[in-house]
Amino acid sequence: MADTETATRRGSGWARVALLLKLLAGIACAAPLAWLHWAWQAGELGFHPAEAVVHFLGRFGLGLLLLTLILGTLAHVFRAPKLLTLHPLLGIASFVYLTLHAVSWAGLDMVWQWEFIAMEMADLRYLQVGLISLVLLIPLSLTSGRGLSQHWGSSLWHWLHRLGYVAVAAGLLHLWIITRADYALPVIYMGGFAAIVGLRLLPPVWNAWRRR
Repeated sequence: MADTETATRRGSGWARVALLLKLLAGIACAAPLAWLHWAWQAGELGFHPAEAVVHFLGRFGLGLLLLTLILGTLAHVFRAPKLLTLHPLLGIASFVYLTLHAVSWAGLDMVWQWEFIAMEMADLRYLQVGLISLVLLIPLSLTSGRGLSQHWGSSLWHWLHRLGYVAVAAGLLHLWIITRADYALPVIYMGGFAAIVGLRLLPPVWNAWRRR
């Protein structure tokens, strides 16, 4: 009986901590949008504010997506499900930012000229790669709740969410192509991506080697 009460108290305590973490993460995800709005109104985005908005939204969204992937990978490798507490929130936030990135490009850069947008999409490879990355995120965002893993089956849910790696790879390629001078951020992002892919691949490779 005492053990049950202790476990209940611990579960309740972790639920409160998880709620606080989600609240803080939500504020942290929303704060850059508030700053961006202020910077736009105050004229603090330089000579090409539209371009600055598009790039900021894309880079921040890709960073959030990479962080989501890192948490999911660490939770899987180290068998630490509590690391997934912020996983759905960060995943949805990254999708929101990357959607705003695409919308701001179409609205601010292209001024909703759909014929010109279609021509650009047909001619420019980096736009095609970016669109692939964004489209792949749609099913991931719609199935971000882990409760669906029980409804669909854990195996199917996990296979679907492996699309996140493809989406990040496409997003990194998109970022690399459009970068012209300072490659520090793409290199950092790619280094993080390489590390989590290595963490995913290392246990199966190690186990296969031991069996041989």
